[in-house]
Amino acid sequence: MSPDPLAQVRTDLRNAARIIRTNGLMQHNYCDYDQAIASGIRFREARLCTLGGVHVAISGDPLPVGYHENPRITAATGHLRGYLMHQYGTDHVIDWNDTDGRTAADVVRLLFKAAAWTPTAVVPARATVNAITTASA
Repeated sequence: MSPDPLAQVRTDLRNAARIIRTNGLMQHNYCDYDQAIASGIRFREARLCTLGGVHVAISGDPLPVGYHENPRITAATGHLRGYLMHQYGTDHVIDWNDTDGRTAADVVRLLFKAAAWTPTAVVPARATVNAITTASA
């Protein structure tokens, strides 16, 4: 990881945006494995979902073994989830990616905006938001 973790996150998210802009968007899976097999291309060159793009940008693999333990992947996806929560009130990257009508351009725009975003406060985790919502009901 870079000496400046936020700088590394920004670089990784911008790289993911460029990869998805080049490869195209996959929904409901990390990678379009069928496309890769049929075309004889590597999985990292096929259409990717948002998280698959982040994974490829960092590790070269759409679904790397141990990705939950990779500090760069967890930093980039955590920042992305924080941006989604800030902008859309959800931190479900997969659900956001898989929304009907979502396009590669939408994902590229999201990743570039998330890369430029600087959190001004700690964004609560989903469990905390749910607990606050339940308690106030």
